[in-house]
Amino acid sequence: MSARPPADFIERVGEECVWTVAGKSAMAGTYTGRDAILDFFRRTQELTDGTYAVELNWELDDGDRQVTYYRARGSRPDGRTLDIDQALVSRLDAEGRWAEVRALPYDQEVFDAFWS
Repeated sequence: MSARPPADFIERVGEECVWTVAGKSAMAGTYTGRDAILDFFRRTQELTDGTYAVELNWELDDGDRQVTYYRARGSRPDGRTLDIDQALVSRLDAEGRWAEVRALPYDQEVFDAFWS
């Protein structure tokens, strides 16, 4: 993902989406609205000098709910690295866009240490 998320990602984020990042790191919290969510992802790129990237493993959805399982990787200028599985558990809006998302890392301690 570049400093600007790809268009297909942007299109998936509903205008009023609420995105919650689990944990205790500086990145944890709730981001409300497409602009706040896109700012969050721009920040991931800034903090990693553009190295943060995700690789989709699989997605399941029933039209109302979705689970996305992916691998997240990146490195920080101070040498910290991230290479973990994560999941998004989402509620979809009437157009199939994300209305509510919970981002859940497989290893919360590793995730928090990377983003702190």
